[in-house]
Amino acid sequence: MVKKLIMIILMLIPLAGCYDNQQMGDIVIVSGVGIDADGDKFLVSAELVKMSPGEEGESGMKAVVISSEGDTVTEALDDITRKTSGNLHFNHCRVVLIGESAARSGIDFAIDLILQDFDFHTSSGIVIARGAPASEILSGKPENQSTMAYEISKMLSVNQTDMQMRMKTPVIDFNNCAHGSDKHAVFPAVSKNGEGVKLNGAAFFTGTRLEYFR
Repeated sequence: MVKKLIMIILMLIPLAGCYDNQQMGDIVIVSGVGIDADGDKFLVSAELVKMSPGEEGESGMKAVVISSEGDTVTEALDDITRKTSGNLHFNHCRVVLIGESAARSGIDFAIDLILQDFDFHTSSGIVIARGAPASEILSGKPENQSTMAYEISKMLSVNQTDMQMRMKTPVIDFNNCAHGSDKHAVFPAVSKNGEGVKLNGAAFFTGTRLEYFR
């Protein structure tokens, strides 16, 4: 319980000045986003960490995944916002998980989403879903962390081989790389592991499009 409360406090410190007139139950933190291509539409899944009052004044934390479809990623996220009872906050988003089909079509939408829309932090990591839709992986059961996005983020930070260190391309660097003279980038790939998740190689890009896994 103490560990949970410390984590909640740390998560809320950067936001403290923004909620003078809001109740704790209105705060909905987005810990991860999954993006899949569904024909000519996008299926977007948001992993939400909702803070709500508990017994005897204690704060509770609950993670849920809500999905919505839209012509654009922003449209789908707007619909997810309408489905929730609070305001979504993306500056604690750890992972943007992109499905293979969407990645092969080009991930300009993800770059624009993080750099321009909502309040994503540029350190949010792009990860490619391999062998299963991003929504399915994000909806799995984390083994060691409170949410699947935190699980993926922790796996990437702990299992840092030389290759995986090179795969951790910040979004701002990827944007420059994708539109520069080199036009090559590498991202980590994850797959389902039972009901959980595992690292599964690397996703190699030319420009903003996924070319192959290794």
